[in-house]
Amino acid sequence: PAFTGTEWVAVSIGETPAIEGVRSTVLFDAEGRGSGNAGCNSFHGSYQVEGDRLTLGPLASTRMLCPGPQQEQEDLFLARMHGVERFEIVDGVLRLHPEGAGEPIRFTPSGGSAD
Repeated sequence: PAFTGTEWVAVSIGETPAIEGVRSTVLFDAEGRGSGNAGCNSFHGSYQVEGDRLTLGPLASTRMLCPGPQQEQEDLFLARMHGVERFEIVDGVLRLHPEGAGEPIRFTPSGGSAD
């Protein structure tokens, strides 16, 4: 799958598996804009790529309150997205590496799997 034009669905946020039925997504377009759903609220912002370096932001999101676990996933997702500094696609899995945050956010293409 291509970095741009693919809707990516988070399968794990750092070491935390995504909650089944809660979709945290991102889509990067060819014009330097990223958007998606953090789990409950939508977000959007600009991005820049240089080699494997990825700079996001600023990101703006709607501020609807979500049910407990859904809100926890969204908060973690947005916090990690704000610190992303590089990306890679390995075996069909997009990995966004937050600065100093250890494990990356892992995504698979929407409607597909990493296989």
